[in-house]
Amino acid sequence: MNGAANDNAAGCSAILEAVGTLNDLIKTGMLPRPKRSLRVLLGGEMYGSLPYVDKNLQQMHDKTVVVVCCDSPAEDYDAATTAIGVAVNPNVCPTYTDAVFPEVIRLYYAKYNPDRLWYTMPYSMGTDTYFCEPMIGAPTNWIYMSSGEHLHHNSMDTIDKVDPRSLRELSFLNATYLYTIANAGFDEVPWFASLTFDRGVKVITEKATEAETKVRSAKDGTELGKALADGIERIEYYTGLQKQAVESIGRLVPADRKAAANAILSRHTLTLDEFGKSLTRRLRALADDKSKTEFVIVMPVKQETAWEKEAASIIPKRHFPGTLFFAEIPFAQWKEVTSSPHWWIANDPASASYWWVDGKRNLVEIKRLCELESGQPITNFNLINYYKFLRDYKYVEFVPPPKEEAKKQGGKK
Repeated sequence: MNGAANDNAAGCSAILEAVGTLNDLIKTGMLPRPKRSLRVLLGGEMYGSLPYVDKNLQQMHDKTVVVVCCDSPAEDYDAATTAIGVAVNPNVCPTYTDAVFPEVIRLYYAKYNPDRLWYTMPYSMGTDTYFCEPMIGAPTNWIYMSSGEHLHHNSMDTIDKVDPRSLRELSFLNATYLYTIANAGFDEVPWFASLTFDRGVKVITEKATEAETKVRSAKDGTELGKALADGIERIEYYTGLQKQAVESIGRLVPADRKAAANAILSRHTLTLDEFGKSLTRRLRALADDKSKTEFVIVMPVKQETAWEKEAASIIPKRHFPGTLFFAEIPFAQWKEVTSSPHWWIANDPASASYWWVDGKRNLVEIKRLCELESGQPITNFNLINYYKFLRDYKYVEFVPPPKEEAKKQGGKK
């Protein structure tokens, strides 16, 4: 190959320019020294970062507040298709950063380039974005400027294909966001809480709208009952996630201001809770109205299957942070998977389920969490077989259920 200027030597350059500029501004007194330090990690994608994480796991978990993954700039800044995207975190990491980073981008473009395309996108793991997983616990946003697929990992990716203006823009946005978080404390709580609350309302409303559509389109009482039950569960689940995102702001606040910050944050979480309940009531009313004119609601009856009974007794606990490659396991011995699950995808249970594994949740709970995020049931994939495979190769262990739960299971025999 004749270099890889756009993907991703240029991204590395943008990172170095961002922190170098901040350092200069701090040294000259134009910016106050932030409360937190900034650290740069440059290395081979995943194969370089995973060893670092493994070696510094406790420090990263305890001290890393946020992570930004800076990807490629654009070949042509003026092209109509050039746009900046920022990826949010997966459900396993509800966080205020998914509201704050986009707001930094919005403010920048509103002032300097109102016509520029920019957007938020769902969590994606096409690069080093796995730091958000709970064993590491650092909210991670991936910022990416469209670079042209024709340059991706080939010899055309040379330095002349990098528009300096896009590099400058990436550097500015990264520097502004990173400094904002690095210097954030109690004074930023109201602003961050307001942004996170507004995003939470939008997310919960989207889920409620999807649920209402399914209720309206139900063709019989059984389908109506299932749409209602699933909709209520989904609204309640996403309301809980958005409340956690608001609460995550508390990590930025020093111990002596925690109580005051929690008072502010609790007002927002309480309002989100009330909002979610109002949408649940509206969904129930919609289903009731439909039942009066079309057919009676038949709510689903939960019946535990043999698979669920066994899955409820399996509580896996992870041994390793990051993601799964299976490179050391002969392909013929892989179970339930035919390709490496190292790229996280919401509708791929092999990868999506792994980050929910914490030594507390059983496989029934993990399965449902994956379904709530992907929006579709898990079929043709047996999590029991998969996690027995992971156990056999020492990726996980199975821990006994809590004593009270063990007693319940013993009583059912």
